[in-house]
Amino acid sequence: QNNLSKDDFLKKLSEEQISLEDYKKLLKVTIISAKIIEKEVNSKVFVTDEDIANYYNKNKNTFLQSTEKMQIKAIFLKLGNNPSLTEVTDLKIRSLKIRSEIKNSESFDKMAALYSDEPLKSRNGMLGEFGKGELIPAFEKGILALKEGEISDPVWTKEGVYILCLSKEMNESFTPIEKIKDSIYSILLQHKKKEKFNEWMKKLWGNSTIKIKQL
Repeated sequence: QNNLSKDDFLKKLSEEQISLEDYKKLLKVTIISAKIIEKEVNSKVFVTDEDIANYYNKNKNTFLQSTEKMQIKAIFLKLGNNPSLTEVTDLKIRSLKIRSEIKNSESFDKMAALYSDEPLKSRNGMLGEFGKGELIPAFEKGILALKEGEISDPVWTKEGVYILCLSKEMNESFTPIEKIKDSIYSILLQHKKKEKFNEWMKKLWGNSTIKIKQL
C-alpha cells in the first residue's frame, strides 16, 4: 500500500529494529482486533435521521450563516453650522410635516427623493443593513420600536434630523440541514463508536478474572 519494494520494506523494518516474523505477528493481531471491533462494536452502531435532526437543532448556532438584521432607510434633513433658533424651528416643522405626509399614505421613497439631503438623497434614502447594537443609541431607540414598513418620529443628531423607516426585517439564516447532513452523520457515527467501544471494553474488563500467584 505504501509502494515499497521488498528490499525497501525489509530495510524499513531493520531501521525500526523489528523482524519480519514479529511484524507479521503484529499485523495479524492488528487485523484480528480490527475485525473483532468491527463485529462487536461498529456493526452495532447506527445513526438515524432523528439523531441528525436533534444534533442540528441543539447545535444550530454552529451553522449560523447570517445574523438577524434590519434594512433601514432614512430621510435626512441637514442642520447648518451654528444654526439659529429659527433654523432649528423650521427644520422641526419640516420634519414633522414630512412624517405626517408619509403617515397619510405618501410614499417614503418619494418623500426621500424630494426632501432628503445628501448623502442619502443619491442613495434613494438607503441607510444600510444593521444588526442589533450596531446603530448609534439615538437610532437604535427609534428603530427597535418599529414594525416592518413603519417610520420613526424625527431623530435629532448634531448633523441634522433623520426620519427612519424599517424597510425590511431579515431573520437569522442557517445552513440547511440537507447540506451538512453527511458531516453531522460522520460526527455522530464517530461519537457513538467511541461510546460503544468504551462500553464494550468495560464489559470485557468486568468479565475478566485476574489471578495473582505468589512466587
